[in-house]
Amino acid sequence: MICRLISGVLTEQGYQVTTASSGEEGLKLLSRFLPHAILCDIVMPGMDGYEFCRRVKARTRTKNVPVILLTSKSDPRDKVRGLEIGAADYVTKPFDAGELRARLAAHLRIVTLQQELRNRNRLLTATRRQLEEKVHDLSVLEQKRQKALDLAYKVQLGLLPSSDPAIEGFGFGSRFLPADNIAGDFYDYIPLDGQRWGIAIGDVAGKGLPASLLMVLTKTLLRTEAIRGLTPGQVLENVNRLIINSYGSAEAVTLFYGILDPTTNSFTFSNGGHEFPIVYSARRGKCTELSAGGPFLGIFQDARYNEGRIYLTEDDLVLLYTDGLFHLNVQDRPIGTETVLKRLLLESGKAGTHPFLSTLLASPPATSGADDVTIVAMRCHQSAISSEVGYLRVLNSEINLKDVRDFTAAMASHLELEGDDAYTLIYAVDEAATNAVVYAYPKAFSGFVDIVFHLDRNERVVTVEVVDHGHGPPRDGIASESMALDDDPLSPRGRGFVLMDNLMATCDIIATPGGGTTVRMTKRLSR
Repeated sequence: MICRLISGVLTEQGYQVTTASSGEEGLKLLSRFLPHAILCDIVMPGMDGYEFCRRVKARTRTKNVPVILLTSKSDPRDKVRGLEIGAADYVTKPFDAGELRARLAAHLRIVTLQQELRNRNRLLTATRRQLEEKVHDLSVLEQKRQKALDLAYKVQLGLLPSSDPAIEGFGFGSRFLPADNIAGDFYDYIPLDGQRWGIAIGDVAGKGLPASLLMVLTKTLLRTEAIRGLTPGQVLENVNRLIINSYGSAEAVTLFYGILDPTTNSFTFSNGGHEFPIVYSARRGKCTELSAGGPFLGIFQDARYNEGRIYLTEDDLVLLYTDGLFHLNVQDRPIGTETVLKRLLLESGKAGTHPFLSTLLASPPATSGADDVTIVAMRCHQSAISSEVGYLRVLNSEINLKDVRDFTAAMASHLELEGDDAYTLIYAVDEAATNAVVYAYPKAFSGFVDIVFHLDRNERVVTVEVVDHGHGPPRDGIASESMALDDDPLSPRGRGFVLMDNLMATCDIIATPGGGTTVRMTKRLSR
């Protein structure tokens, strides 16, 4: 009777109800389907409700199904007994339909939440397994990557010089400090024909394996082109073109390349966007920079590069470096700029031992950044023997006039000219070079302008020649060796000649129709 009553009440509420007349019949039903909840009277024929509840909870399949016991007993100990064997709740007979519905709904919500929790736990477990598999895969990939990096590092170290060269009359020191296992920095000493040596330093943009691979490519191409006996500017042009053909125009490389001839103390160089090497003269107590060159490599297919040449003398020091040097801490702060670096060289060089440079090469201070540091130092131990003290070759473009002014300023310092003497030399050479760059060729970047500085050490006279290889004056125009002034001294040609003639001791213009023009100027040193 009560079974039919409960079934009717719950059916009206939309529940699907299945009934059993005894505990044994109920257990058989549970073998065929799994209900969301079980209502069980304690008093039943044969097996009572306690035993039925115990058996339900003993089965793995049904242990999580809530069992609500129906009882007319009011002794709390009976309720405790039921709860101890796993019953979820009690409803006392005679029961209230509303209370029954409320209690059943509450336990069904719990069942639903438990099911959702189990589903989420299963999902989390599956996700955790997937993450563990991913971590394992990433670990394997990291091991492979590390092996690749280690191999790249070994290859990179194998490509770097094993020692500094032994060149009579010169001393060398170097230091290579990669920020990571592999680096984008490199340097090289390349034996050339005769006694000449190629000296290079470079820096590849970026980090990691791609930068290292591009470094290896650049260094390999550099050596291949250098041993062909090309000039530094030609080497940079060829290496730039080959990098772009092999790698595309995606990454930039800075590269300084110079050729040392110890028989004449000459150092011919070209700079592809690299940090300007510093020349420190102990005798003069001054620093100058080697700036002639052009843009980064790996960006512009048709890039051209200017060339310079200086002649070193005893105790001159050439410092080549990458920009990571500026991150080194000196006097409790990063070096930071070229100005600070020059000051440190000048202060250190006063003692003649260069303790600052010795520290850089032996045990560099801690770095304040994560950039590679590469240093190459070259010191001259023999006196200059050539009358030529400097040479510059620039393409005929007005953008190269800055290289002309910078190089001439370096030459003025090299010749120990100061104040007005240095200014007049720079101004006169700039004027002559401007005329050659602007007027000698039919279009920009179609030819070179050569500037040569000579010193007569006995007479203390500087001679500068600015030479173009352009069309020169008209064939039916100037017949004499000296180009005549225009009638109007304020005309462009006349004004330039007047300026050069007044600034320098002498100024001659030697023109060959169809074969270029040479402007030769002299200046006597004041001391």
